[in-house]
Amino acid sequence: MESAIKKKSNLNIVLLFLMIFVVNSFVGWGLLTIYILNNINKNKEVLIWSGVTITFISLYNATKIPENDLSWYVDFYLAANKTSFKNYLGMLTGGKEQLYQILIYVIHLFGGKNYHIYIFIMSMISYSCLLRVLIIMKNQLGLTNMAFVGAVSFLCFFPYTYAISVHIVRQVLASSIILWLLFEYYCGIKQKWIPIFAVATIFIHTSAIFILPFFYLKQIAKPISRQSVPLYLLIVGVIFSISFIGGKLLSVASSDSAAGYIADKMANGTSFETTLPLSQLLLSVAFVIVGYVAIYVHKKNLKNNVACSLFLHMSTILLLFILGNSANPELQLRCNFFFWTYASLFIAIYLASYKLYPFSILLVSVFLFVFWNIYNSSLSQWTYTCSNDYLGYSIFNYFEY
Repeated sequence: MESAIKKKSNLNIVLLFLMIFVVNSFVGWGLLTIYILNNINKNKEVLIWSGVTITFISLYNATKIPENDLSWYVDFYLAANKTSFKNYLGMLTGGKEQLYQILIYVIHLFGGKNYHIYIFIMSMISYSCLLRVLIIMKNQLGLTNMAFVGAVSFLCFFPYTYAISVHIVRQVLASSIILWLLFEYYCGIKQKWIPIFAVATIFIHTSAIFILPFFYLKQIAKPISRQSVPLYLLIVGVIFSISFIGGKLLSVASSDSAAGYIADKMANGTSFETTLPLSQLLLSVAFVIVGYVAIYVHKKNLKNNVACSLFLHMSTILLLFILGNSANPELQLRCNFFFWTYASLFIAIYLASYKLYPFSILLVSVFLFVFWNIYNSSLSQWTYTCSNDYLGYSIFNYFEY
């Protein structure tokens, strides 16, 4: 009886903070954060906090001034207000990634001309999928609630991951959804129909095709062994032949088809004049190396963990692909974005292997939040209209235009 009363009291406290969150998002989130840090063993409350945190970060995202890639994504969203559904489906990439177009058209039906709603929903979908993956990782790796809080803080407040969340909108959306499906397939609900849904993410952004093969390469979810060496050698061979394979596919596929579009990307890349910065490449290499040290040297039993093996082996193959396609710098840059999108998963693996004091994780999480604020207001190339005023914003202020 006493326990039931206490649970009801805890729920009432959380509900109070959620109501405050509506009136003042920062204060509500801050009070909930303090509460869960003082009740860190309460699993349900920690999960509620993680959901509120991705909502908070998505609200902030909604105020981003459309620039660069986001500018034409917003223009495309607004075009739905004056275009028939049939014509709208052919407006982007020649109608080859129609699932994204269908989604945007549906959003505009209730978002109208308020593009902040569009940005918020895109951010929420991406962060929700990545959060679900972190929850699976938490269960698979036996992460403590404090370690989970640290991983969620990294997901939301690591400046570069945050910066690309509504910059390369379609790629982040597709890569988040397909990673969620991949982890559900291997570690979650494990339904046979999941790979079919994963194929659909290609029609959000074609970069999802790089993750799709991992649904069928079951060996990557197991520790590296002599039996798996031939498979990895074959994968390396394919990686270093990707342009050749794309050229062959291009010769037989119609240039107007989705297959022809993908083959052209494989063979010729894209026409943007951009390259992968060496610093970003080195950081991706460091992510992978530290991960292997964590599960093959420091805490060896983790190499038998499906989630660890799946993610690290997948990341290694993606890294080899980046290294093997130096002649296609745009493709390299696109693939390296996966590392920024999935960075929090590396953190989860590190925290599972290297047991840090809870206070250390708390300090790093606080530092991330403070630096995220400084970065957005002073260092980022992007501008958020709420950056100087969001401390007093209700959730409705984020959608003003």
